[in-house]
Amino acid sequence: IEYVAAKKAPKDQHAKIMKEATYLNSVTHPNIVRFVTCANTDTANWVLMEFCGGGNLDSIIQGEGMGFP
Repeated sequence: IEYVAAKKAPKDQHAKIMKEATYLNSVTHPNIVRFVTCANTDTANWVLMEFCGGGNLDSIIQGEGMGFP
């Protein structure tokens, strides 16, 4: 079983989502989430990416007592 993160965008943002998917698909780096696939439905565009557990970056920074200068 592979868990993925799904990003949903409205149909009118199709070009933007496809551009993001193209960029993600072209990058291989241990600090950037891996692109899995994209899909289009009648109501939305979807980008599926590698799932990274542990919360988002903001939560991690706040939890560690770190911050931006």
